Amino acid sequence: MRRTAWMHVRSALTKTWWWLRQTSGDAAYEIYLRGEARHHFHSSNWSGSPVLSRKEFYLDALRRKYSRVSRCC
Repeated sequence: MRRTAWMHVRSALTKTWWWLRQTSGDAAYEIYLRGEARHHFHSSNWSGSPVLSRKEFYLDALRRKYSRVSRCC
């Protein structure tokens, strides 16, 4: 019985950690590598382009984020 309770707690923690990484954007590079979002991140030049390194991906994300007009101010 004790082992089952621990397995439920561990499962809940794992799911919470997964959700937190997804919503915070921390898992964006892993998603990109799986190919689920390549068309989203590089829709303009997707023609079998080489996979970006983690650093290149981060810099590209910053460029995309700050190249648009911001509505905050």
